[in-house]
Amino acid sequence: MADARHALRAFLKTPGFTLAAVGALALGIGANTAIFSIVNAVLLKPMAFPDAERIVVFQNTSPQGSFSAGAPAKFNHWRSQATVVQDVAAYRSNIVNLTGAGLPEQLRAEQVSAEYFRLFGAPILKGRPFTAQEDLPDQAHVALLSHALWVRRFNADEHILGKTIELSGEPHVIIGIVRASFDFGEFGPQPELFIPFQIDPQSPDQGHYFQVAGRLKAGVSLDQANARLKLSAEEYKQKYPDALQKDNAFGVRLLQEELVSDVRSTLWVLLGAVALVLLIACANVANLLLARASGRKREIAIRAAIGAGRGRIVSQLLTESVLLSVAGGVLGTALGIRLGYYRAGVRADPGIARLARGPARDPQGKQQPRRHRLSAEQDARGARGGRSGARPGAAHRFGAAGPDVRRAA
Repeated sequence: MADARHALRAFLKTPGFTLAAVGALALGIGANTAIFSIVNAVLLKPMAFPDAERIVVFQNTSPQGSFSAGAPAKFNHWRSQATVVQDVAAYRSNIVNLTGAGLPEQLRAEQVSAEYFRLFGAPILKGRPFTAQEDLPDQAHVALLSHALWVRRFNADEHILGKTIELSGEPHVIIGIVRASFDFGEFGPQPELFIPFQIDPQSPDQGHYFQVAGRLKAGVSLDQANARLKLSAEEYKQKYPDALQKDNAFGVRLLQEELVSDVRSTLWVLLGAVALVLLIACANVANLLLARASGRKREIAIRAAIGAGRGRIVSQLLTESVLLSVAGGVLGTALGIRLGYYRAGVRADPGIARLARGPARDPQGKQQPRRHRLSAEQDARGARGGRSGARPGAAHRFGAAGPDVRRAA
């Protein structure tokens, strides 16, 4: 304690040195803490889904590159590959208008197939998910509410199940409430409600306007699944001769790899860079301590003359170094935590969900922003094939659905 009190008095007498040393350490530690928190959230931390390491995204492959997008005909084909995948689900984000109960409001909806809830482990607080029968064309309109919407718009009404709400002018029966613990932040903003996709199982539609994911069956490797899907592409070409070009095929990619592939290298390089910044900060502090020690020769000589042993002097110097390190570490960690709030944006911001909404490739191999990846492929192929994928009352009944749905219909 005496050494600590002496060190504190010495630091107060040299505020310039103290601020420079603590500030250098704080900046180095803070930058490393903030960047590592992002690396941990994006690259290291497993996704909050059951068996997340086996969830894959279906892809269209070609010599020019690959892209992840689904068409009704392809979705039905991929779903039939039961030897290598299971729980194959289609999903897409949409905007719907809630009317008929209070003020009109635009809501973020997720159109999903029946397997979606099992694939991503969406827990149900009340009611049930919709069934495979309800996910077929011409079936009744049903909806599941998010917990946030249930509380905010419906005041957590315990008797909400079975009631009808109007979404974009069509009545939907509420059949369930999704628990608040369901984290959709891997893909972007949290949906406020879920509605069935109702894709026709016999559809020949080749228009791409949604995503498809599934789970590898137990004991099936990624390479085995890709080999089977590549072989199945030949079967698909026989059924739909004009749907795929000669060198095009199908494949799967791990969901987490798909989400972070565009930024993985960048984040590791960034982490290495801030680690070097920390090393430079430590070197600067060491130089400051050496310079300070050279100016304390007289003080150390006097302490030795009055009986202080070498161990006592070394102990005093080490105590000062430890206090500087602790102060820099505390301030650096606080700064890193403050900067680390950006991590929440990584998981929630629609533009940077998992920092993975980067460039993708269109059918000609050119890079396209991911927000355009469906429409680019659709422009190339959307005019071909049938147009009965999801009936107008399902995929096209929402006025704010966007160009992808309208062009594919």
